[in-house]
Amino acid sequence: MDVSRSAVLTGHVIASLLTNLLAIAALTGVAFLLGSSPSASFLDWLGVVEVVVLLGFAAGWLTVALGLAARFPETGRLASVPLVMLPFSGERAVV
Repeated sequence: MDVSRSAVLTGHVIASLLTNLLAIAALTGVAFLLGSSPSASFLDWLGVVEVVVLLGFAAGWLTVALGLAARFPETGRLASVPLVMLPFSGERAVV
């Protein structure tokens, strides 16, 4: 059976999104079990989940594009390293 390359890549991105949703649900559940009582409304929470999922979707397709543009598998793996370090780029050291 012939499977298109785009179907495999789309499946990986969708699986990544589902993993992100599961992680969000687990973190939220643990926070509520530990006694967190946020003042945000349900729509505010829904907006936060939407932004996180959209960022995960964008990052997933960006890594797919970087992997497709790479000439060798090693360079494809190394191309996503700056994305991993991106959240730490805005921090400032407090001394």
